[in-house]
Amino acid sequence: MISQDYKSFYFTLVKWTAKPVYFYLWCRYRLIRPSRPLSLHLGSGGNYIDGVLNIDGNVFARKDLWLDLRNGLPFPDESARWVYSCHTLEHLLPNDVLMLLREIRRILTPSGYARIVVPSFEFALEIASGAVESEWPRKFQSPTAQAINYLFCEGQHAYAYSLDLMQEFVKEAGFPGIAYWEVLRSGAPRGGLECPVSLPDEPIGSLVVELKR
Repeated sequence: MISQDYKSFYFTLVKWTAKPVYFYLWCRYRLIRPSRPLSLHLGSGGNYIDGVLNIDGNVFARKDLWLDLRNGLPFPDESARWVYSCHTLEHLLPNDVLMLLREIRRILTPSGYARIVVPSFEFALEIASGAVESEWPRKFQSPTAQAINYLFCEGQHAYAYSLDLMQEFVKEAGFPGIAYWEVLRSGAPRGGLECPVSLPDEPIGSLVVELKR
């Protein structure tokens, strides 16, 4: 795992160096609007998904667009039918997450939806109670230490999410509420609305929320 000191330095640079790319794409997508609604994967990292537009701020990751999500989304209003983000929001500060959720709502078509996946605070409470063990990224004997380790991941995560917190965030961002939610507890087929592509495995213990405009 790369030290958070290096990541913080890198993404401080990226936020500013990626702004010209954002403005270029903002202009391009307004001059030539997509002929069909977009499907977007925000914060794709190492999980490139075929058949959608993969977006990431890491220059070394495989992606379709290099963007820093903290700068917003360059796409026109009501231009995306589906937006997906898995284990990305927890790396952002709360105000950046609220901005991004507003942007997602803005670009969704009236029939579109977003699937957001984050580490679950409810699952962390199960770890703290001793019902579940978690040994990554650092091994601890104490259940409460394991829970903290799971939520904050060696300082990699900036925030934690419960269902109630997410409900308040999505309403503040303008969504009517959460259309579907679950905490992933096994590798069983995922629930929720029909997905336009095949998704990679989502981590056990994740909170999944789906949002309709």
